[in-house]
Order: sequence, then C-alpha cells, then structure tokens
Amino acid sequence: MTGERDLACTVLNAGRARWLALARRDHLEGAVSSTPRLIAEGFGRYLPGDFSGYLRKANGELKETLEYLADGVDRGYFTREQIVPLQRLCKRASKAATGLIAYLKTADAPNEEPRRRRTSGRREPKNLKDPQNRKNQEELIEQKPPEPPEPLEPMEPMD
Repeated sequence: MTGERDLACTVLNAGRARWLALARRDHLEGAVSSTPRLIAEGFGRYLPGDFSGYLRKANGELKETLEYLADGVDRGYFTREQIVPLQRLCKRASKAATGLIAYLKTADAPNEEPRRRRTSGRREPKNLKDPQNRKNQEELIEQKPPEPPEPLEPMEPMD
C-alpha cells in the first residue's frame, strides 16, 4: 500500500512539474511573441506619444523574456550557452527601443503643426523703461470698454 501511494505521489508530482514547465514555456512564448506585436501596434498609432507607450510595454516584455531565460537555466531547462545569443538579442532590442523612445520625446507627428517647446519655465517681464513697451501699456490703459448695445424695443402683442 505504501509503495502504491509513493508511486501515485511521484506521478502527481511529475505531472505537476510538467504542468509548471509548460506554464513557464507558455509565459516565455507569450513574452517573446508580444514584443514585435507591441512595436508594430505602436508604429501604427501614428502619434509619437502613443508609439513610445507601446515601445515601453515591448521593452517590459523583453525584460520579462530575459528573466524567463535565466529562470530556465536555474531550473535546468536550458544551458547558459544556449541562452547567451538570445540574451544578447533581447538586450540589443531593448537598447534600440530605449533610443527610439528618447527620440520620440522630441518628435512631432507627421503632417501636423510642430509643438511649441518651452525654453524656460517663466516668461520674462516686459521692460517698462523701454519707450515702445511703455507706449503699448499706456494705450491699453487708455482704451475704453465698448459701449453696450442699445436695448431692443419691446414688440406689441399681435391680436
């Protein structure tokens, strides 16, 4: 009886380990396959801000892929030599995405007016000692508000 129970536990544990290995494989495949889809979808969004958001998500998937690969080595699914080219590819793709994100921060959408860039946080006050600025300010003060329009005459009721 004890032998049968041990055998059943061994079979169940082997099934559980296989299930966990398959679940990890599915997660790794999901992270790997979602990266190019996110980049393509971001590119199709047309606006630089939207594109950079999708690139950030793709970058996260690349980092997740790196973690799954390292975890696979720790669990004995892969050897270090097997994953080194994959890690190198993930890191190169991540670096390229990060560079593109940095560029998109300064990019304008095609066929649209360029965004105004702030040169400083505060505007410089006008120099009131400058005769031209003083004249413009005096003209603004001297302007009278427009007169209100004449009220309409009431209409007599029609019979």
